[in-house]
Amino acid sequence: MVTGPTKEVVSIRRKRPSAGSSYQWRGMLSVLVGAIGGWYLGLVAYRWALAVVLNQRASGGDLRALGLWISVGLAVTLLVVYLPLIGWLHSHFGKAPVRCVVGLLCGALIAPVPASVVMIGWGGGISTLWSAEARLMWVWTGIGGALIVAAGALYPRRSADDRE
Repeated sequence: MVTGPTKEVVSIRRKRPSAGSSYQWRGMLSVLVGAIGGWYLGLVAYRWALAVVLNQRASGGDLRALGLWISVGLAVTLLVVYLPLIGWLHSHFGKAPVRCVVGLLCGALIAPVPASVVMIGWGGGISTLWSAEARLMWVWTGIGGALIVAAGALYPRRSADDRE
């Protein structure tokens, strides 16, 4: 029997990113893509509803101004309403398709919140929330909010097994 120094086997394993950063970035990216896609589809639906329902056309300047204000309204409600809703969906629904469908419905039902932020920002009162312009904004924010929440709910969060 040969005696001598023993060699230890060193295991070289690649460590995972710290604190689940890849999961966080993917989730934020999906919300960002949902926000941009929802904003654009909301614009298309707004222009269609304006032309078909009210038989009017909006100028380029009006659309740019309204698009900016809709972006502000969606950004404010993203932090206050949509992100907590996405967290709630992740904690109550296990399967991604169910979270996505419920997220679409909840995001669309919350449409008056960003529209009211815009209307109050314009200096309107409670009565302006029921005007024709506000209802058209509900179309835009409804589609935008639905896609934001659905995109955020679609991507899975880290499981307990991934946390080391």
